Amino acid sequence: MKSNIPKIYFIWTAWERLYLLNYNIPPMGILRIAGATPASYPVEFTDEMVSPVSRDSEADIVAISFLTPAALNAYALGDHFRSKGRYVVFGGTHTTIMPDEARAHADTIIIGEGEALWGQFLTDYNAGIPRPVYQAGEFPDLSGLAPVRRELLPIHQYPYENPIEIGVESMEFSRGCAARCAYCVVPSTQGPEFRNIPLNDIVTGFEDVSLTAGFLFFTDNNLLGNWDQTRCALETLIPYEKDWFGLLAPEDAVKDADKLDLMVKSGLAGVYGTVKVITGKESPGELKKRIRRIRRLMDLNIAVIATFAFGWDDHDEDVFKRTLDFGREARLTLPEFIINTPFPGSRQFNQFTKEGRILTRDWGKYNGNYAVYQPRTMSVNALESGYRWINEEFYSGIDRDQSFFDKFRDRAFESMIRARKKQLDR
Repeated sequence: MKSNIPKIYFIWTAWERLYLLNYNIPPMGILRIAGATPASYPVEFTDEMVSPVSRDSEADIVAISFLTPAALNAYALGDHFRSKGRYVVFGGTHTTIMPDEARAHADTIIIGEGEALWGQFLTDYNAGIPRPVYQAGEFPDLSGLAPVRRELLPIHQYPYENPIEIGVESMEFSRGCAARCAYCVVPSTQGPEFRNIPLNDIVTGFEDVSLTAGFLFFTDNNLLGNWDQTRCALETLIPYEKDWFGLLAPEDAVKDADKLDLMVKSGLAGVYGTVKVITGKESPGELKKRIRRIRRLMDLNIAVIATFAFGWDDHDEDVFKRTLDFGREARLTLPEFIINTPFPGSRQFNQFTKEGRILTRDWGKYNGNYAVYQPRTMSVNALESGYRWINEEFYSGIDRDQSFFDKFRDRAFESMIRARKKQLDR
């Protein structure tokens, strides 16, 4: 006899990966929605970045969350499951930004942060009166958030391909951002100010992840910009001996010695953030200073995933060679080269739209691999060719710092041993 409780299939939808450097970070938002689901509901989860979607799933509700580069894939999945008689719910960043577009491929869409809306949807669904649109009137308070359903994660499938094969988990201290960068969608999707998660709730998260092998990735958009919250959280993290990565501009991470000291004490293992591309206007002294800042992190056995975005209005065709020389001199091991992408919902997208420079709304190309707008100082072909050239040149010709990789592998192994010991002690 079939239960009256609906089965739910949660899906995080995949997009085309970057040209060469790839890594996977667990999608926390949709797993919080799963955590907001009553325990009596049978659930399953797929992160399509690491596993194929079960297209023959017999779930009653298929809940799909996605970013802009995954939108067309999500729409195809929505159409597929609806054709099979499943009830499809869309949420996530792109749904929030482009709700009218998303509605054509789902039975219900959730606009904004969905934790506070999900319970009402389930109540309405069970009563046979689900609404086509659920939207929060304000950005919700972050106290008492639903737990992240980490047990649904196939954690061994979230390695950084380079430099090590080790699991990664994710957490957040806050949402929103006060920086309001032109290219960023966070102010329009999470708010233009920081909203902090209570410290007690963060500690509960630390308790959970300290027992798992691998690194912790903090998904906060601006750890340094929201320093009061970050400082309190990192001070609390120290006793857990958990190595972590964060979204930090490498050069900014070393500017304040006290902040860097706390981050290192709390387990900073890697930074992932933007490095300003070399425009050609910098003096030799300025370049050497920038290189010393980056090397300072690597000398502390901290991995630097430095993101260089090409295609800004002050970039000419020589920017690729200058950046290659800079990366080699800094002895970077994990640079991420991308093409600047004006995502819908950002001020940059609105500006380029007004200027008639947006070339396509094929969302599948909004992933850092393609020029989706007309650059001001070079052709589209030059931008895309230069992007592929620097990737090939750097990753085929770099003389890797083997001693750094050896030390980092040792650090990863020690992290796994600590987690195993905590499991046994528990």
